[in-house]
Amino acid sequence: MLSGSNPVSPSPQAPENIALTTTNKTDTKSENQKLAEILFLDEDLRLLIQAWPELPEHIKAAIKALVHTHNSKDAEQ
Repeated sequence: MLSGSNPVSPSPQAPENIALTTTNKTDTKSENQKLAEILFLDEDLRLLIQAWPELPEHIKAAIKALVHTHNSKDAEQ
């Protein structure tokens, strides 16, 4: 660390952290259990999640577009 520098820690109230700080522990546990079950049962989803950090941005954008298109069609029905 550089001398005189102050490390900046993320604010617990930053937008990406609000859901984490406002969810009670019971809800979190049940949501984590549901997620674990889904990942155990759906190998394709598990593989996608494992690969996600290494995927190029254009591939991530394509996957997101497909999901958004699918969700939009469901909303219209």
